[in-house]
Amino acid sequence: MTNCIHIFQASSVFSPGASHVTNCIHIFQASSVFSPGASHVTNCIHIFQASSVFSPGASHVTNCIHILQALSVYSPGAKHVTNCIHIFQASSVFSPGVSHVTNCIHIFQASSVFSPGVSHVTNCNHIFQASSVFSPEVSHVTNCIHIFQASSVFSPGASHVTNCIHIFQASSVFSPEASYVTNCIHIFQALSVFSPEASHVTNCIHIFLASSVFNTGASHVTNCIHIFQASSVFRCGYRRG
Repeated sequence: MTNCIHIFQASSVFSPGASHVTNCIHIFQASSVFSPGASHVTNCIHIFQASSVFSPGASHVTNCIHILQALSVYSPGAKHVTNCIHIFQASSVFSPGVSHVTNCIHIFQASSVFSPGVSHVTNCNHIFQASSVFSPEVSHVTNCIHIFQASSVFSPGASHVTNCIHIFQASSVFSPEASYVTNCIHIFQALSVFSPEASHVTNCIHIFLASSVFNTGASHVTNCIHIFQASSVFRCGYRRG
């Protein structure tokens, strides 16, 4: 299926099976299900104008633009998502499962949940324009830029977060829990709470531009630079910080 334009004006099911879908535009104007099965989806534009389910299954999705304009579920399953742009204009759930998400741009314009599960998220830009939850759980997040423009919760769980830049533009909670946070830059532009708990924080730069709370808890904080530009609380637990 190549160079096609599909416009679904009523609730529909689009399931190409094991086919290859290339250079296509899919517009879903009503609640629909898009399930490509084991196909390859390349250089496509998907616009979901109503609440929908996008479940590529075991397919590979490459160089695509996904615009979800209503509350939707995007669950790529076990596939690889590469060089894609995802724009969530309404509260949505993005759960890649065990897939690899690489070189992607994710823009969440409404309160959303981004839970990569056990996937690997690499070289991605995540922009949260409304209060959201970003919970990578046990995944690896590498070389990513995360911008939180509204009060949000960033809880990596037991994941590894490496070479990332995190910018919190509104009061937020950053709680790495038991994760490893390495070679990262964290910029807090509003009153925030940074509580690494039992995690390892290494070779990081933390910049607090507003009154904040930095509570190391029982974590290991090593070779870090902390810059507090306003009245803040820096509380070391019983481990060395």
